[in-house]
Amino acid sequence: MRSLLEAWAAREPRLVADTPTSRVYRVYLDAGGPAIVKVLKPIADLETREATYLHWQDGHGCVRLLASDGHTLLLEDAGDRSLRDLLDRHGDAAATRVMAEVVAELHRRPAIPPPADLLPLEEHLGSLFAAADADRGRPDSPFGAATDVARRLLDQGHAPRPLHGDLHHENVFESPRGWL
Repeated sequence: MRSLLEAWAAREPRLVADTPTSRVYRVYLDAGGPAIVKVLKPIADLETREATYLHWQDGHGCVRLLASDGHTLLLEDAGDRSLRDLLDRHGDAAATRVMAEVVAELHRRPAIPPPADLLPLEEHLGSLFAAADADRGRPDSPFGAATDVARRLLDQGHAPRPLHGDLHHENVFESPRGWL
């Protein structure tokens, strides 16, 4: 990581999160201001397309991708106040309003075709469908009805739309540009 920090003119990495899929550091750019360095762990195969998605979104509803190199991303710093903080202080209705606004902004993307190498939802849900098929006929299966609904929705033939794959209260932050 040291060579990437030098190449990106970033310094003083401080670990701010260690998740099952990545390590997240706050750094300071020589050009001024904080940024985030996200180092994906080997287990994070699904997150390897994150840079592609963020590049395509170009900051619409999400942080800007400033640079990337393999499994390491340099991201806009969205700040410290998460949607979890809002939820804890102001309740579910306030947090739900913000989440709905963030999702609407993510889907308000201009008519630029999405990148071809994003993971199709059918493929992403493949292990769920396989587990449901294996459990078919079991009355206690946790997969049955939900999987049937997912298959019906996927079969409706709507134009594909990229989805944010990690949208939750601890991953939405209030930034100077608004909630991202």
